[in-house]
Amino acid sequence: VGSGRGVLISGVGTSLNVVKGNYIGLDATGMTAVANANSGVLIASGASNNTIGGPNPADRNVISGNVLAGIAFQSTGTSGNTAQGNWVGLNAAGTAAVANQAAGLAFIDNSTANSSIANVISGNLVYGIGILKYNTAFGSHNNTILGNLIGTDPTGMNAIPNVGIGISIGDGSSGNIVGGTTPEHRNVISGNSGSGVVVNNSTTGNVLSGNFIGVNAAGTAALGNSLNGVTVHGTNNTIGGVVSGAGNVISGNQQNGILFGGTGTRIQGNFIGTNASGTTAIPNQGGLLSYGGSGWKIGGDDDDDGSVDGVVKAR
Repeated sequence: VGSGRGVLISGVGTSLNVVKGNYIGLDATGMTAVANANSGVLIASGASNNTIGGPNPADRNVISGNVLAGIAFQSTGTSGNTAQGNWVGLNAAGTAAVANQAAGLAFIDNSTANSSIANVISGNLVYGIGILKYNTAFGSHNNTILGNLIGTDPTGMNAIPNVGIGISIGDGSSGNIVGGTTPEHRNVISGNSGSGVVVNNSTTGNVLSGNFIGVNAAGTAALGNSLNGVTVHGTNNTIGGVVSGAGNVISGNQQNGILFGGTGTRIQGNFIGTNASGTTAIPNQGGLLSYGGSGWKIGGDDDDDGSVDGVVKAR
């Protein structure tokens, strides 16, 4: 509890620190907010290779109820830091929201090559995860988001919505990776009150692969985001891929599966409007909807690779 940040790790050369097993922004029961007046945890000003949480349940921080972000990585030179295994925006039982009033986790102002791994980020009042610019002209770059539950409870089967977008990749951000080709890298981005993922204007080379967007963690039933599954603008951003495991499941959302524009957008190998096996319909309100741009690539180089007009061919 504090008048500023709950935990501040700051400055070039500040490295190899570990924050684990704490309630940050909550009372001693872990059930009620006692807010810090800024972020719960801020890593900034060139601090590198620090860890918030860890791979074991005892390492988990519950970071909730704060006035700004739950966790923030901010500014040039802030790199190689990891948030792992935390609950961000929930109570200590994982049963209800205790909202951070901004993003659950934020990558801000040219922070680079940081990671969010296997966190539950739900119940927050703006984004689940935001990749943003705030005080500078720079977005954030080459960060990785792997194996998180964003907008659900810790089982991934029930919604605890972030009030806005699940993941927002903001203007000027490039080379960020959301998901991967293995199940442990899959993010479940479902149940949010906005779109699942928004890739904004002036973004470049960001990749969404292997995620479940709008379905539960089993990939068997709808757990829809309230707007589009994915909205993508920018240049040369990729949704899915032709490599095994790279396709996203984008189903059960209350507007379109993918609303897309931009230049050079690639949409390949996804299951849009089906379960994870591609055998049963889990409809979005619409499949693929274009609203402008040029140079898109929809589907792969042969007939078995991808998604065309919202219909996915199982591979």
